[in-house]
Amino acid sequence: MDYAHLKADSLTLHIKDFVFAADSIGGTIAEGKFKEQSGFVLNKLETRFLYTGQQAYLHDLHLKTPGSDLKRSAAIQYASLDALKNDIGNMQLDMDIENSKLLVKDILTFVPSLQSQPAFADPNTTWYINSRIKGRVADMQVNALQIQGLRDTKIDISGRLAGLPDMKNINADIVIRDISSSKRDIDLFVPAHTLPENITLPARLSMSGHLKGNTATINTDISIRTDLGNASVKGSFSQLTDPQKISYDASVQTTALDLGTILQQKETLGPVTALLTVRGSGTDPKTARAVFDGKLQSATIKQYNYHDLAIKGSIADQLVKVDAGIVDPNIHFALNAEADLSKEYPSVVINGMVDSIKTQPLHLTSNTIIYRGKIEADFPVTDPKNLQGKLFITESLLVRDGQRVKLDTVQLLAGSKDSGQYISIKSDIVNAELSGKYELTALGNIFQQAIQPYFAVQPDSAIVHQPYDFRLNATIINSPALKTFVPGLERLDSVSLQSHFSDTQGWSALLAAPVIDIGNNHIRRLQLQAGTGAAQDKIDVNSHSSAIHKRHQY
Repeated sequence: MDYAHLKADSLTLHIKDFVFAADSIGGTIAEGKFKEQSGFVLNKLETRFLYTGQQAYLHDLHLKTPGSDLKRSAAIQYASLDALKNDIGNMQLDMDIENSKLLVKDILTFVPSLQSQPAFADPNTTWYINSRIKGRVADMQVNALQIQGLRDTKIDISGRLAGLPDMKNINADIVIRDISSSKRDIDLFVPAHTLPENITLPARLSMSGHLKGNTATINTDISIRTDLGNASVKGSFSQLTDPQKISYDASVQTTALDLGTILQQKETLGPVTALLTVRGSGTDPKTARAVFDGKLQSATIKQYNYHDLAIKGSIADQLVKVDAGIVDPNIHFALNAEADLSKEYPSVVINGMVDSIKTQPLHLTSNTIIYRGKIEADFPVTDPKNLQGKLFITESLLVRDGQRVKLDTVQLLAGSKDSGQYISIKSDIVNAELSGKYELTALGNIFQQAIQPYFAVQPDSAIVHQPYDFRLNATIINSPALKTFVPGLERLDSVSLQSHFSDTQGWSALLAAPVIDIGNNHIRRLQLQAGTGAAQDKIDVNSHSSAIHKRHQY
């Protein structure tokens, strides 16, 4: 509408009891209607109105257009016009909007700049309103506020709202009967690419409950329902603005929450039903003191539905303690762990007993494997540049396709000596030692770059590593446990690997296998030597089998 060039047609305006004075204007509009050249049509206007230096109101209002129908009354009171400007918090409100509707097109006729806002982007959208609000702006009683618009969005709340217009002082006591929307409506409000591409919103979601508090302290009892499962949060939170002092006493519950669909990992994740309670203060690990207790009633992982995982623990003085266990038909274990977070790299202690893990029902292996054993780990230093600690796996029993094998202790030791760091592993199947100067997190890339000229694992990349110089030596031992993992293995004389990796001298490796008999394959005196030569990378292979003798160089 062009206010500088208004042109109305079919104008009807009947006013009675009209008052016009220096400080006030009022009257009763018995009938009002017109058509404006912009296309706006007013079919009906009735109201008793008044505007003075201390109040303004529209009583018995009925405004109707082809798309809007606004009814009832609205009134405000203020000490003076200056007070209205300087202290709007003390303005009195009395709003009674009954079963009304507003067509966005009508709103845009008078305020076209609103079209940039998502709620007013579509001129054909109709917003339905039913509200009853009374009190000062700084202390409003909301007896009803019901709004419905777009395609699936609804708001139905009541309660008390105080502290406005200063958001820092806001205080609310709100009953949420229903706040609901849909993915298609949320997509209209949320700018593109705001949410991660790997997150899927539910098609429909709704919220109900009770919310009470302010920016510092809040009590919640909220339930969220979606077509991808439900969740609830009940508890109290205080000192919200201070991460070190924030306190909480809350429970979070999920019911059939479909994480696989939400996280777009349907092959590995599915619905989760769980309850977690937490009580304490602080979110900074340096100062947090809290206890927690959780029960995972069911969770689908790799198409298997796990049941009854219990976990509880605490954090205080940067020490974390956790106890966990599960009693499920196909997995049964218990463990406790401690971690000291006061160091740059936490120290970790773990003690656990695996009563049984059946890998086939859990979809971890295609054949039948059952394992039980005891795990003890103590790593006072977890710095990948200087790992120190020990791991023992004892009392192990392995069943594979009905074959039972009792395993000796698996031992892993990590530490440092004069020549550098070391990690050694001793077990029934393999003994190995990594020693020298290395960083654990870089080993994968170092090995990848070594084999890249022969087997392209992924595109070349210019990865810069810290200086390294280490040896990796290992021996594979013929044992009943190895035969359990390698079906058809009839004979194996110890297989040895000796290798050296250096950022200045290149790398070399020698694999020797005197005898390997697997089914119809019989290998003798296999030697595979690889590394960086004077001119180029090379691989030499020497082998002898019952059928052929070979020597190759690549």
